[in-house]
Amino acid sequence: MLKLDIKLNFKSYQLRLNNEVLPGETLGIYGKSGIGKSTLLKVIAGLQPSNQSTIDCDGKLWNSGIEKNQVLSKDREVGMVFQDFALFPNLTVKENLEYARRVSESDFQQLISTLDIENILDKKSTEISGGQKQRTAIGRAIAYNPSILLMDEPFAALDDQIKNKIKSFLKSYISDQRKIAIIASHDHADLEFFTDRIIMFQEE
Repeated sequence: MLKLDIKLNFKSYQLRLNNEVLPGETLGIYGKSGIGKSTLLKVIAGLQPSNQSTIDCDGKLWNSGIEKNQVLSKDREVGMVFQDFALFPNLTVKENLEYARRVSESDFQQLISTLDIENILDKKSTEISGGQKQRTAIGRAIAYNPSILLMDEPFAALDDQIKNKIKSFLKSYISDQRKIAIIASHDHADLEFFTDRIIMFQEE
C-alpha cells in the first residue's frame, strides 16, 4: 500500500494530496497544465524533496517531513514515465529499454511487440518521432518491473489507434500484476477509462 500525505506550496495556492493506493489500483490526477501534477509525481518518485510531505510504502517511510531522512529515488520501487520522455539520447531504443531491465526475455519481447516498436530498436532516441519516444518511455518503465508505476501525460503524443491499444494493455497489466499506479493527465476521458478514482486539482 502507498500512503500519501503531500503538501506542495506554489505562489498562489497549495496543492494537497491525502490518499492511499492499493496494489492493483490506479489513481488519476487531473488538472490543467502547470497546476503541479508533474511536481507531485516527482516528489513520490524521490526526484524532488518536499519537507511537508509524508509518503509511506508498505510501512517504510520514503518521506517523513525531514529532507535528510528521505529515501533516495534509486531505492524506491518506482518506474516513471516522464512528460518529456527523459530517454538517454546516446542510447538506442533497445538500450533504453534494457536500462535496469528486470523482466524475463519472453516478457521483454512481448512488451516490444505490444508497443509496436520492433522496427526502431536500433535507432537512437533522437532519431524517432514523439509517439515512438512515448512508447519507448512506457516500455522502459515497465521493463524495470517496478512495484509502483508513475505516468505523467503518458498518451499525449500517441495517435488514437495505438493509444487505445496501449491503454488496454496498461490497464490489464496494472490489475493483473498488482501494481500501484498513479497517472497524471489533463485528459479526463483517459483517466475515466484507466483509473479507480480521480482527484482533481485546481487553483482556489
